[in-house]
Amino acid sequence: MGGSSDKGNASQTMMTFFKSLTDGLNHAEFIQPGYVPSDYDRHIVSMHFYHNLLFIYKGLNDEGSNRISHNEVRRK
Repeated sequence: MGGSSDKGNASQTMMTFFKSLTDGLNHAEFIQPGYVPSDYDRHIVSMHFYHNLLFIYKGLNDEGSNRISHNEVRRK
């Protein structure tokens, strides 16, 4: 994959791939009917980015949302 200085958001770079995985950290908050969490969504609990370095912490990411239930915002 590699990287690119002139195409920071190019879809084929490693950084873009890992940035896309960060969305899945909060998959319980997605309001997308029919969304099925990927293996990455369910097994990455945190990611930490540093200069030329990335730490990925694996584990069970099954914490539910306190606002979303069955793809809908909970009513008070």
